[in-house]
Amino acid sequence: MSEACSFCGAGRAQVGYLFTGPEVWICDGCVRASYEILQGLDQNKSAAAVPMDDPVMATIAQVQQAALRGHKEQAKSAYEQLWAKAEKPLHRVSIAHYMADLQDDPAEELLWDERALEAAAEVTPEHEDAGAVAPLRASLHVNAATALNKLGRPEDARKQLDAARAAEATLPEEGYGRLVRTQIEALAADLDGQQTLL
Repeated sequence: MSEACSFCGAGRAQVGYLFTGPEVWICDGCVRASYEILQGLDQNKSAAAVPMDDPVMATIAQVQQAALRGHKEQAKSAYEQLWAKAEKPLHRVSIAHYMADLQDDPAEELLWDERALEAAAEVTPEHEDAGAVAPLRASLHVNAATALNKLGRPEDARKQLDAARAAEATLPEEGYGRLVRTQIEALAADLDGQQTLL
């Protein structure tokens, strides 16, 4: 496994500290962002809060906790079952978004990223899920850009990165927003570095 943050993708040389866990790495910046997200949840201020009156979202959150504890295959199986029954765009966006993170093959990762983006495209500003999906759009695009970059498709990656930047305005200022902005900047630096080498 390469020594890079599993959340923002930054390598050891780009961060102050890089902590390891079972099949996962996290940098000091993402630790700080995670702490801010938790503070926001405690104060009911986080745009990424899980609606507790939605049993499907609650189940998705439980599966994600299992994934973060290292139960990767169990989580993938659970997400596949949820995906087969998912109807609401928010549910499909969330499942596909998390499933993409669990893939070892960049092509499979991109497939799930594209499914998440397709589901998000169904959500208009008037849709009941608009408020929950809007803060996710930048992350969906930067994840797709990251997968495209891994597949050796830098031009397509830049298009998705541009879409991520266009969606930055929907991100909260702190916590989750800072985490996604860090991902965007890390990928932009990587793509710029590749271009310099050409």
